[in-house]
Amino acid sequence: MSQAPPPHCPTCRHHYVTYEPQLPHGCRLFGIRTQALPSVVVRRDSGADCAHHEPKPRPGQIKRS
Repeated sequence: MSQAPPPHCPTCRHHYVTYEPQLPHGCRLFGIRTQALPSVVVRRDSGADCAHHEPKPRPGQIKRS
């Protein structure tokens, strides 16, 4: 029996691209930079899926004052 895939980080508001070739993915919430997707690292280290995945807002959803 296989586990479901972890959340897809590029769709999360906490994910960012570091532009460092060795550590291209980052998570602002966990404060990590990694070669693999941060959700994979979280699952590997904690044994649980990331509980903080929040979808990025779409351009039309952004509130402007």
